[in-house]
Amino acid sequence: MKQIIIIQLLSFIVLPFYAQQFDQRLLVKFSEADLIEMMTEDKEQYQFYLNCLDHGLYLSNYGSKEKTAEKIGELDLGCSDDINFFSLNIEPVSNQYLYYKLKGCEKMLVIRSIEHIKMGDSKKK
Repeated sequence: MKQIIIIQLLSFIVLPFYAQQFDQRLLVKFSEADLIEMMTEDKEQYQFYLNCLDHGLYLSNYGSKEKTAEKIGELDLGCSDDINFFSLNIEPVSNQYLYYKLKGCEKMLVIRSIEHIKMGDSKKK
């Protein structure tokens, strides 16, 4: 019983510390507890998810090279440039970009391949 109380007290002390350190945009997909665990036990995976947010997608004008690319479908996201990668519920693919036309816009949403998302971290170094 004492151990349970001690663990709960420690979680109240440690949780706010970690909550201030993880990217709030990840809360779309993960709970705070999941993020804390990932930050302590699988930093590489956590970094990949950060790269997804910062380097996982981009918007381009629909009509250039993307018009000839294999379009997977259309998404109704409006025309805003502020898109959270994890709100899309789209999994990136190894060695392949994914292309989605945005409804009502002359824009294409491009999801980078897993390899290019991982390279996002190396660009900062």
